[in-house]
Amino acid sequence: MKKYLFFTSLLITFLVLSCEPKEKHDIKLNLEVGQTYSIKQETSQYLEQNIMGTTHEMTHHFDVIYDLHIKDYEDNRYILEVAYNDLKMDVESPEMNISYGASNEYDPTDTLSMIFKAFIGKPLTVGINDIGEIKYIEGIEEFLDLIVADLDFIESEDDRQALGALDQFIGEGGFKDNLSQLTNYLPPEPVSIGQNWESEHIQTNLGFSGKWSNEWQLDEYNEDIAKITGASKFSIIEDEDADETIDEMPFSGAGIDIEMDGEQQMEHIIDKATGLIEEGTINANMDGYLKINEDESGMNLPISFEISSKITKIK
Repeated sequence: MKKYLFFTSLLITFLVLSCEPKEKHDIKLNLEVGQTYSIKQETSQYLEQNIMGTTHEMTHHFDVIYDLHIKDYEDNRYILEVAYNDLKMDVESPEMNISYGASNEYDPTDTLSMIFKAFIGKPLTVGINDIGEIKYIEGIEEFLDLIVADLDFIESEDDRQALGALDQFIGEGGFKDNLSQLTNYLPPEPVSIGQNWESEHIQTNLGFSGKWSNEWQLDEYNEDIAKITGASKFSIIEDEDADETIDEMPFSGAGIDIEMDGEQQMEHIIDKATGLIEEGTINANMDGYLKINEDESGMNLPISFEISSKITKIK
């Protein structure tokens, strides 16, 4: 009888504990008006493409430092002035190794470095809510006007094309793409450890338009930090679902179609005091084809990307 009562008591205790609601944690941006936060994003992108049986390889290392100055907070939305503090890109391939950077010495013949210099310190106004959703970006026309004024030495058509192409990576589209990666991990409501939520991220700065469908999970929550992990699936945005940015993609209207799939893994340590990423990693693999002239004379060119990114709050 005592044995029976013991196991009954143990079962009741287990049921009570298992039914006890898990503690919910409200993880949101908590930024101080007047403060400036600096975030560094270091990205390596390895590209492999097969053309007529020959494999071509190229690696880009792209380092960016953003300054986020908090101007105001109203209607559950932060008003930020976001500017590039530093830009650097290294290109590595069997044919060349080149380094461009805003910190390079002034040299009008080093067009990309001069373009990088022109981007530094020119803010865009960004509206972002408590859970990291970018609601708007303002000032892009003024931003580009200031850049053009700084680059009055650019005269050749090749240099102007370089400036136009670069706009996809660090102009408004690329700016929003990269900035979204710094904030799109936050849950829409309080969550408990082990709980999942979803988000989406549109990417246009690879030369085509696609969507990452993310699933996140709160893995750890303690006095100082929260640990959030995630996994993503990538899919090409079809024409009927795309916004106006797809019409500006390099492959659009050029007789080229793209098939691309991808997966991504994320792990972020979140500073509870601000809601910003203290340290984070993103690792992605993408594989697909460039389909050129979809007729009997067309070609399918295999293409793959390996992308790794490290995010660090440095101030």
